[in-house]
Amino acid sequence: QQILNCLDTSEFVIYGHSMGAYLALKVSSLLEETGRQALLIFVSGNAGPGVSTNKNHHLLNNEDFIIEVGKLGGLPREVLESKDLIEIFTPILKADFEIVSEALIISSVINSPIIAMMGDLEENVGEIRNWQTFTNTDFKYRIFEGEHFFIYDHPKEISKLIRQNYDIVFRNKCASRL
Repeated sequence: QQILNCLDTSEFVIYGHSMGAYLALKVSSLLEETGRQALLIFVSGNAGPGVSTNKNHHLLNNEDFIIEVGKLGGLPREVLESKDLIEIFTPILKADFEIVSEALIISSVINSPIIAMMGDLEENVGEIRNWQTFTNTDFKYRIFEGEHFFIYDHPKEISKLIRQNYDIVFRNKCASRL
């Protein structure tokens, strides 16, 4: 409902990285149930539901959990080295990982095109086409150089990819109204 209250246009896109990719798919599905459809869905750092990389990290003891999270990257060294911050963030991160383990059974198929992006060094990059099974329409993907947080190394290219695809879909939508 909060998202619906914020949508002031029918032309919008949704983007989610890593765990957020599952959220992007779920939110897209829920919005479609209300009659609102995104022009495009962008997902990154994730090969999609059914391709598990989680390995139930949330069930690990706190010390082993933090080691595994540290391997993923994305958390500043200062956080990983601070006992106080680790105590604050560990329950939050474990809850996120638990949600992801449940999200692996998502079966939503949406009507928006999906564009998937992954780093060439990610564990399941070879399964990126899995996202195609979650859309009834167009699917594209792009592999970037890098690990799970490749997005930090390629912001201009990702922005350009999003903009170009938005422009194409938006122009096609406007042309079909004529």
